[in-house]
Amino acid sequence: MNLSRPAGPAATGVAWAALAAVCISGYHLAYKLALAEGAQPPALFATGLLVALPVLVLERVRKLGWATLRREALVRPGLVVFTGIICTLSFALLLSALGSSGAGAVLTLRNTSIAFALALAALQGERLERRQLTGAALVAVGAVLLGVPG
Repeated sequence: MNLSRPAGPAATGVAWAALAAVCISGYHLAYKLALAEGAQPPALFATGLLVALPVLVLERVRKLGWATLRREALVRPGLVVFTGIICTLSFALLLSALGSSGAGAVLTLRNTSIAFALALAALQGERLERRQLTGAALVAVGAVLLGVPG
């Protein structure tokens, strides 16, 4: 096993992954603290959307252009609405779980979505790499360990 410090593009990838991990855990803890201070979940959701939606739209526009983004939204408006409803329900469940459980447990269980995404990819015929399967197994083990008394 090579445990040397990564260099070049690998080092950049590790740095971005570490930064993403800090940001993800940070916003979960911020939501948890806000709920503990009495913030209402709908207000948290609205605040999250007000921050994230412009960033997401601008990123899509940068990649696709306004015309393509508009066409995608108008061609399948039902899919856009359905996706919005599913995402809203998912976020409401996250806030509900954060309000009544520990942030670490909620974040661990939320990360099991990785395993489900890999399962769906496999059902669509994608070849999964050992690294992906190992990561999903580690997430699953973490979720199982949450249920161990002690």
